[in-house]
Amino acid sequence: MSEIKRRDFIIGGGALAAGLGGGALGLLPAPAAEAAVKITKGHVVQIQDAGMTDSKGTRPVEAVAAKMLGRALLELTGKKKPADAWSSLFSAKDMVGVKINCLGKPCLSTTPEVVNAIIEGLKSAGVKEDRIVVFDHFGSHMTMSRYKLKDKEGGVRYVHNKQWGFEEEWRTLPAGKTKFSQVLLKVDKVVSVPVIKDHALSGVTCALKNMAFGTIINPSAHHRNGCDPGIANIYNQGPIKEKVALIVCDGAFMQYDGGPQCKPAARVTHNSLYLTTDPVALDKLAWELIDEHRKAKRLPPLHKARNPVHVATAAGLGLGTDDRAKIKVIKAKL
Repeated sequence: MSEIKRRDFIIGGGALAAGLGGGALGLLPAPAAEAAVKITKGHVVQIQDAGMTDSKGTRPVEAVAAKMLGRALLELTGKKKPADAWSSLFSAKDMVGVKINCLGKPCLSTTPEVVNAIIEGLKSAGVKEDRIVVFDHFGSHMTMSRYKLKDKEGGVRYVHNKQWGFEEEWRTLPAGKTKFSQVLLKVDKVVSVPVIKDHALSGVTCALKNMAFGTIINPSAHHRNGCDPGIANIYNQGPIKEKVALIVCDGAFMQYDGGPQCKPAARVTHNSLYLTTDPVALDKLAWELIDEHRKAKRLPPLHKARNPVHVATAAGLGLGTDDRAKIKVIKAKL
């Protein structure tokens, strides 16, 4: 794919197939843009429904996940209609990246069913399929997580970082040098779609780590000292903190031990979505949830096993709040 084509996505109408069945692209005019909403720091919407996953507990039911997503977004934005809620965050002029996390392949990755629901939501705000890019760090992880790589004109693109490459110059950060993915640099806004897992070094991997280590050329170089201050310093850079417009945590399943790789014995069906714009608050809640399950299994709490110190570091940089008294969990229902 040429550099010109990467920058200049085709945005015409027509019925276009989209990677994992994103649906047809209509010829109706784009909806009028809604006034931008200001979402309070520390506000996290959780919606949980037992019908989210199939009877075998293997994957979400897409129709249920879509309803849950729409309902939760109404609660987060205060809008009355899902299309208006999406339009308050995204518009037809935006090129949107959907950052998934497939490191826990095959049993604990961002699920295609939740991603498809996000794509339909973006389309309801007037974002054309040709302006949506689903991406992650490794292509092999994506394919093992039921995504079909697709990097050509016509529909949603599904790509990994190496396909588009990284910026030419190294950035020198407090945590060390790095380069950002060209996918991240080229999109206007990002929907971050993390999962909830424990991590052998950082303790927790959720919203902060999904973006910080999933969009750079050398994540392994920033894993020292429990990934601190690497995670927080990298998330604090403009290409991430200024572009992540929405976080949709795919909590269909979660993992309380053995992460970040897949450990089936420690995977739990959770049947939830979490929506927020505060990555620190979400990571704090993920930490609590992991500890609940670890306690039930008589495992040591994370602060004794592998303390997630990056959460406090990120809060200190103003990326969100880790003060539990200031975190408001809003429970939504279908």
